[in-house]
Amino acid sequence: MKAVRKLAAVCICSALLLTGCGQGEKFLKPYAQASSDEVSTADMLDADAFKGFAEDLGVVSVSDSENGVGGSVLDDINGNEVFLTGTDDGEVICASNVFEEVAPASTTKLMTALCALKSGIDFDTEVTMGDEVTISDPDAQLCGFQSGDKATFGTLLNAMLVYSGNDAANAIAVAVAGDLDSFCDQMNEEAAKIGATHSHFLSPNGLDMDGHYSTAYDMYLILQACLQYDSFKEIIQQGEYTGTYTRGDLTMKTTWEATDEYLSGEAEEPSGIKVFGGKTGSTDNAGKCLVLYAEDTDENGYIAVIMGSENSSTLYKSMTKLLSAINSNDTGSSSSGAKETSSSSDSSEQETSSSSGSSEQETESE
Repeated sequence: MKAVRKLAAVCICSALLLTGCGQGEKFLKPYAQASSDEVSTADMLDADAFKGFAEDLGVVSVSDSENGVGGSVLDDINGNEVFLTGTDDGEVICASNVFEEVAPASTTKLMTALCALKSGIDFDTEVTMGDEVTISDPDAQLCGFQSGDKATFGTLLNAMLVYSGNDAANAIAVAVAGDLDSFCDQMNEEAAKIGATHSHFLSPNGLDMDGHYSTAYDMYLILQACLQYDSFKEIIQQGEYTGTYTRGDLTMKTTWEATDEYLSGEAEEPSGIKVFGGKTGSTDNAGKCLVLYAEDTDENGYIAVIMGSENSSTLYKSMTKLLSAINSNDTGSSSSGAKETSSSSDSSEQETSSSSGSSEQETESE
């Protein structure tokens, strides 16, 4: 027990050394991790928690998250969790229930992408797929890969992020870690490293599973980490992706359309805002989810998150309203935690086409 207490104390002290300490309203420190139930959440709260180590992150207090930051904007948004913050100055524009642990659906694939990018595997590396791409769920979003197919690592990453293929996500996981369980261990380890400590991943694709969860705030942290890779930002901007893979003596060519309706042209960006993309998500438990990176006309960056909207129509209407708040002053008072604003083959080729459309094809995960 003494050893446990010492470890918990070391965790807290280390976090304080990294971030500094201070007085004032309490803020959740996702970087602090307790090793004992004796250390409560209240023990790991501090007003200056993010200074230094996470100086550029948007910070919102637990109380503000529960009460809501964003004034009348939140009244018009359909979603269980809402978050909008600048990536350059960390100003929190809107926030509601951002620490609630919910089913993340295919927004999970942002963490899959982060682990894939951090693995350093070259995008031209050929991957031979196995049984991991055989997913029996009839509603799952699939690229159509079969065991024995071969594709480049880059093709799989594009197919996963643009079209949200669950089979592509599984293939990436096995290519990186050898098996799905080991990859999920990597996902959780990486989540802890970046402060996403209210997440627990049990699959690389996001299909509903008991014990698989995340939060709007953690999704913000994960997307923020992904944006450090130029290749990621290039991939998520695509309205469609055409890739090739081999199946025996055949070369298969497929065009996968984006599940993001801003990118497919089914939803219109608000004036003065450019949506670069991010990740969609949809399951019975999660509802409709969307995590986006966008920029204003001055190229200032923003991350917007909506989790648990009722349907695609309400999701995109709500996201457009949320993004419009970037150029609006009608957000009420900002969070007190916010910073002040100052591979080819010689054999025959078969072509197919896959489309997601506004229905997004599945209720389990896209």
